Amino acid sequence: MGQAQSVSINVKLANKDLRTCDIKEICLLTDGRFALTDASNQRLKILDASNTVTSSPRFDGVPFGVCETEIGHVATTCQYPRGPDKVSVLNVNDNFSTKGEFTVNARCNGIEYASGILYVCCGMSFDVNDSTPGHIRLYTLTGQLQRTIPHDVDSKVRINQFL
Repeated sequence: MGQAQSVSINVKLANKDLRTCDIKEICLLTDGRFALTDASNQRLKILDASNTVTSSPRFDGVPFGVCETEIGHVATTCQYPRGPDKVSVLNVNDNFSTKGEFTVNARCNGIEYASGILYVCCGMSFDVNDSTPGHIRLYTLTGQLQRTIPHDVDSKVRINQFL
């Protein structure tokens, strides 16, 4: 097998980013671009095939997780120091128009999408005041909570029983 290559990519925007980038999550989009969250500069950044940042809307909270929901659309989790956190669904091909947004009354971290359902990882933040146990919440794209997968005492997540 071939050896993996390591490439350094500068995603700091000279005239916009005031802090060192803190990339929390990255997602390969169907069209070959990358979506990534920059927590310290409060931005969602889109990289094209030449690894150039082509767009970077700023959030009023701290974007953390990102995933593609359908071609041209991404969902992001956004953390707020005093809460509540939010999930936003954005059209990355239409100037980041908001397709939907909903509040999650727990600390939101990672996010994934499959078969019409958003899987939002919640709880267990680094905030010492947050005692919410880690769990996964399943939402529709419109923010309807479908179910919650609780933290298992054995630290084993048994997702197939919920699908």
